[in-house]
Amino acid sequence: MRQELLPKANATCKVCGNPYYVCTNCLKYRDRGIYGWKLVADTPQCYQMYMVMNQYKEGTATKEDAVKVFNAIQQYASLPEFIEPYKEIYAEIIGIKPEGKQEEPVVEAVKTVPEKKEQYRPYKKQKYGK
Repeated sequence: MRQELLPKANATCKVCGNPYYVCTNCLKYRDRGIYGWKLVADTPQCYQMYMVMNQYKEGTATKEDAVKVFNAIQQYASLPEFIEPYKEIYAEIIGIKPEGKQEEPVVEAVKTVPEKKEQYRPYKKQKYGK
């Protein structure tokens, strides 16, 4: 495809820092308080990591929950290079110390591919207010 036909990047992924294009409709809805994943991240995988790391930071998700999401994402995509502050949060979750020493992982990485389609969903929606 010719380079001049591609839309120019107008956003940067908050997790990996990659530039990407967000359509004007998504930007228009942001002003109304409606947020889609494209307003935060360049891929659905980055958005899943963004959500679980923010939930971990807020205390609504545990390290084990976050590691399960990372493992589920690794089954069909590679994890991106994180930018700050998500680089530090990711290191804390998987147990990397700032000096470069690594603790034992919280949960071992899953190496098998799920047999059922439902198992690809990294986490279930949580009901709030109960």
